[in-house]
Amino acid sequence: MIIAVGSVKGSPGATTLATLLVWAWPNNDMVRLVVEADPDGGVLAPRWHLSDGIGWEPGLVELSTLRTLDSAALIRTSQQLSNGVRVVPAPPNRDHLSAAITGIGERGIDALAAARDVVAIVDVGRVHAGSPALGFARRAALTLLVVHPTLEQTQLLGPLGEQLEQLGCLNVSIVGRGDTPHLPAEIADEMGFAASFTMANDSRSAALLDSQGLSWRGLRRSQLGRSSRNIAEAISRWTESLNPSQPTPLASSDGRSGTAAPAARQPAAPSLVDIIPGRPVSPGASNGTSNGHRSTGFDS
Repeated sequence: MIIAVGSVKGSPGATTLATLLVWAWPNNDMVRLVVEADPDGGVLAPRWHLSDGIGWEPGLVELSTLRTLDSAALIRTSQQLSNGVRVVPAPPNRDHLSAAITGIGERGIDALAAARDVVAIVDVGRVHAGSPALGFARRAALTLLVVHPTLEQTQLLGPLGEQLEQLGCLNVSIVGRGDTPHLPAEIADEMGFAASFTMANDSRSAALLDSQGLSWRGLRRSQLGRSSRNIAEAISRWTESLNPSQPTPLASSDGRSGTAAPAARQPAAPSLVDIIPGRPVSPGASNGTSNGHRSTGFDS
């Protein structure tokens, strides 16, 4: 299974969220993997070399050479971090990285998406139509766009959401880095996204995470750690109901929840609908008009 994490502009913390979602993922029976596929270059190897001893190999380049991509191969081409988390680091060179992403190809991405014993949180960097990492978002069960909740960034979300829908990306949600000056739920409602989450804008904890890695003792108690755990648990509950007779509601990180219904292009998968308080949503709506959302492929 793939969860893609990207950004719209700048550096709002997509890599940080990707690593924390793997760290906080509640199902420890799965292979929990963070994959660096940001075409602008990998950062985890130099960031965590001192704290965790990781380097660039094995990583994405070696992964791209494999003919069979299963859980055993993923373990061989990844490196162990704290808490059972594994990482597939990427090289800093953009040309090498783009070649590695291309080398994995559609078959490799499809295999990763189909692996039921693997949760791969893939950092796809800045999301746009020409990105070589877009294939991961197309096959992801969920794509998260991390944004600073400012007008400058949020005004880009509407056109991007429509573009991603046209490119075949289903279940796109936003994650606000903090909730000021605008609430992520309000942004999702205004821009037509079906779900939203809030990651704490905790710069002190982010700096300690960068320097000490996932072994930092204060991570669980920090606002950043707690908010990331809330997001991971909500998404995990939803992914566990991908083939249910009774779909599980997706609970957002701020406590709101949505009603899941089968998606039009993925009949076995429930949709993601983030209900704005006081604005009830009809579970059977075919075009999202009951809550003002455009259809994004989530509706039955």
